[in-house]
Amino acid sequence: MEPRRITIGDHVYQLRPWAYADGRKWLYRFGQLAAHAGAASKVESDEAAIGKLLEALGEDRFAELCNTVEQYTDLVQVSGGVEKVQPLSSVSAAHMRRRYLDLVKLLKAHVEEEFGDFFAGLGVVLGDRGVKETD
Repeated sequence: MEPRRITIGDHVYQLRPWAYADGRKWLYRFGQLAAHAGAASKVESDEAAIGKLLEALGEDRFAELCNTVEQYTDLVQVSGGVEKVQPLSSVSAAHMRRRYLDLVKLLKAHVEEEFGDFFAGLGVVLGDRGVKETD
């Protein structure tokens, strides 16, 4: 499976496939969250969906999800016609600072990439505003 590139704001990210063990762990956790949060009903806005997710996840699990996503994301930068790809985990503290909405969009993109229609079947997919496919 090839990495997928997306654009969020002015930045290009490369999403790499998760290791099976990480995917399995988070599938179980998301299943628990869906049951806990009553996720079968659609939410009215991205903000409401984010609020439900954060409330159900809790601070420690949210941080763990961010770490997992950073582990499987590369930041792609082009300067002078030269492409530089670096692991997001090596620059995440500086890069994501004050880009919290972009962080949430990145989390969403990874979850949808890894778990496909799982959330769509539950009716909890966030809108796709601000995330564009990059060729």
